[in-house]
Amino acid sequence: MKFGELVSGIKKGDRLALGKALSIIENEDPGSLELLAGTGDIKTSTWTVGITGPPGSGKSTLLDKLIKLIRDDGKSIGVLAVDPTSPFSGGAILGDRIRMQRHTTDNGVFIRSMASRGSRGGLALHSREAACLMRAFGFDYLFIETVGTGQLELDVMSASDTCIVLQTPGSGDDIQMIKAGILEIGDIYVVNRADHECAVEFASALSNDLESRPLRDGWSPPVMLTVAIDGTGVPAVLHAIEEHKKHMLSLPDRKEKEEKKLEEELLRIMMMTIESRLKKVLPGRSEYRAVMEKLASCEIDPYSASKILTNLILKEDFNEPA
Repeated sequence: MKFGELVSGIKKGDRLALGKALSIIENEDPGSLELLAGTGDIKTSTWTVGITGPPGSGKSTLLDKLIKLIRDDGKSIGVLAVDPTSPFSGGAILGDRIRMQRHTTDNGVFIRSMASRGSRGGLALHSREAACLMRAFGFDYLFIETVGTGQLELDVMSASDTCIVLQTPGSGDDIQMIKAGILEIGDIYVVNRADHECAVEFASALSNDLESRPLRDGWSPPVMLTVAIDGTGVPAVLHAIEEHKKHMLSLPDRKEKEEKKLEEELLRIMMMTIESRLKKVLPGRSEYRAVMEKLASCEIDPYSASKILTNLILKEDFNEPA
């Protein structure tokens, strides 16, 4: 399929077109930006929910149960699951997809695994671009499940409308978990494995800690107990998602928040585009090689080198070498 056909297919709800488009984005094939530009003006009401937490906390199991509840209500779901990277193939180790396998034959559910490929922050390198394509497809919900690396998974907060943070009791260092940066980003906190003897105590400590923190957007994050493997407490989590959605959509400064989010996304895309262009253009320039020689011989430091090249870039319109 050509890019125009892929864009047209996504607009028409063609799952095959979406899958091919996601592969183009993930593999950084030529024309990726053209493909994204073709779908960037599609307006949808997709609500994006991020799910993060340490490995083994039950993210995929919780998501599996949430999918069933949402599908019972007749709504469509896209899932972007960031998996660890295989050291052999470089692809995603499809643990998340295996746990949600019963939904793969459901036309109302689209599950895509992405390899983290060494990217930090919990998301894959092009998770945001993939999420843009999936929102353009028009799912009612888009779930983004992070790889599960711990305290560094902060990217998911800015990539989602509602952020769910999972933790499990009895890890041996509950106080440290409460202080961790990952527990400062959630809109909903879920203490999974509520049948553990320390679960209630852990949830209470977490609630007390959250009460001492300033509210974000006037929302008080609930702390919920679940046993995801048998579905206990999961309906309450879905209800909390809906309540947070209603709250966010009712904010009087909703438009300003959306504009700020768009501005942040624009700047991120600009930085990504500039970085890609510089990597293509700079190595072929004699000025760049001269600066690198001085840098290698310790005649100048990296900061001075950066200033020289930045001034050069700002003064001159770099053309890509033929």
